[in-house]
Amino acid sequence: REGELRQLRKQTTELEEQNAILSKHIENMKQAIDKLQVEAIQQRNNNMALQGHLDALRQTLTANFNNIPLPGSNEIPTLETIDTYMARLHSVILEQPQKNEKLIAQVRDIVGRLNIDSTS
Repeated sequence: REGELRQLRKQTTELEEQNAILSKHIENMKQAIDKLQVEAIQQRNNNMALQGHLDALRQTLTANFNNIPLPGSNEIPTLETIDTYMARLHSVILEQPQKNEKLIAQVRDIVGRLNIDSTS
């Protein structure tokens, strides 16, 4: 019986040690989860701010480029098409800069005013 009691005490001690280790792991995991949740909230807020900036930039670009039709297609930008409009405008300028000097001057003028507007 004494041997059995010693064996049971030994097993009890081992199980208590394992429980202590597991409790520490659980606590560490809870802290990690809390930290990740805070980071996720911060990232969501950052994403929302960036989306707001992107939306404002799209509106500004649409308003400022609405008098400049794309050569060849005469496309005028809208909020829905401003991304593709800007990509096509960039391509047109890069592909034939000599042919589009007036267009380049207009774009430079608009972009120059945008930079001034964003600092004020």
